Amino acid sequence: MRRLVVLVAATAAVAAVISAPVGADGVTALLPDLDPVSPGSARAVAAQDGSGHVFLTFKVGIDNTGAGPLTVHGHRASTSEPQMAADQVLRLSDGTTSTVSGVGDLVYDRQYARWGFEPYQVYELHAADGSIVGNGPAMNFCLEDNANSNTRVILPGEPSVKGYVGCGKGRPTLLTVDVGISVGWQNQHAAGKKGQMIDITDLPSGQYVLVHRVNPAGLLAEANTANDAASTRISITWVSGVALPTVRAIRSCRDSDTC
Repeated sequence: MRRLVVLVAATAAVAAVISAPVGADGVTALLPDLDPVSPGSARAVAAQDGSGHVFLTFKVGIDNTGAGPLTVHGHRASTSEPQMAADQVLRLSDGTTSTVSGVGDLVYDRQYARWGFEPYQVYELHAADGSIVGNGPAMNFCLEDNANSNTRVILPGEPSVKGYVGCGKGRPTLLTVDVGISVGWQNQHAAGKKGQMIDITDLPSGQYVLVHRVNPAGLLAEANTANDAASTRISITWVSGVALPTVRAIRSCRDSDTC
């Protein structure tokens, strides 16, 4: 029940930030805009545990095309708390900041030795009729600046260098950490990593739609949530006697989950 109250409160706070100026004097929040690109480099890989399972893996990227950075501040009272509570820090038009509390958690991932935010993004595999036939694992993800979104265009407020790097890498005893995506920068997650997997062992040959959604719980304040999904239509083809199917991209559909 306590978690539900936190989620409802955070959602209400986000709605208030989006719908009205933060201050009575007209000061407004410079909100981020998370805009995922269509999933790419899709291919089939075999499970490494000898189980015989086959997974679809792929890369994704999330651009911040908004007026302000996405900043997530993690904090805990002591190392006896296994994870950090996460708040979103909003940059305001007068140079100050405002905080939206309870937007998720930051968890230290021992395999990647870094702090990851959740809930951040989800992956779905849709059949031709729109039904969901596969999901990515429930994961925390590192929010950092990996690449400039478009070197030919400089957005207002875009820094010339990365503002968020590392996600507290190699520092499991941190009590606070800031992660995020700067204006004009892209957060990337490469194919082959454990978070970038959907089990396709039992799926027949055919066409499917690979969907990437960011901010699935709606807890992060954004300027626009209509572009929070992107997708790629793919074909999966199994051949008798061949361990892995062939995966081919047919078309990409940015800002849509129905490619």
